[in-house]
Amino acid sequence: PKEERPVILALQGQTIVNKEYLVLDPLKGELTVIVNSSPIHDASGNLIAAMSIKRDITEQKIAEEKIRKNEEQISKIFNTVSEVLFMIKVEGAGKYRFAAVNKPFLDVTGFPMERVINRLIEEVIPQPSLSVVLEKYSLAIKLRKQITWEEETNYPAGKKTGIVTVTPTFDDQGECIELIGSVNDIPSTREAAEAIYKSNERFV
Repeated sequence: PKEERPVILALQGQTIVNKEYLVLDPLKGELTVIVNSSPIHDASGNLIAAMSIKRDITEQKIAEEKIRKNEEQISKIFNTVSEVLFMIKVEGAGKYRFAAVNKPFLDVTGFPMERVINRLIEEVIPQPSLSVVLEKYSLAIKLRKQITWEEETNYPAGKKTGIVTVTPTFDDQGECIELIGSVNDIPSTREAAEAIYKSNERFV
């Protein structure tokens, strides 16, 4: 409505700060703009005019929507696989924080989501496993490549043994920003191997 236009509101004495509007451009079509509007007063305090500044953020909004959709897709994949997956944020030398984990991670460890997300790894992983994990994370970053090791850890859900794999990711400046990890449960792996072996025996 015309009466809600930023300039009209400013002429009524209202100040508009960083408000998003959809506008229709004859050449470019629908655009998203950020508007800042304010009334202008004379020395006596009388309202004499209004000022309005618009900034086109259409491309920014399109980029944000693409990122949002990509994150949704990654989240769906992350939470539909049966393998334990986790994402660690690297906040400096020797400082690692859980950024994301999938449901199998929670099932295997016995932790609720709030007990893991945004927690430093020392708040989640107990000793003596913690020392091994810190060493392996540091090694993966130093070598700038994926590494794998066997780990046995006591969690609320019980003692778990698995094959852990972590892969470091780096920003444009070459700094490690994340570690993407997975865990394959050794008992499950052995059971699968034994099932295949027994199945093959029937054909020998």
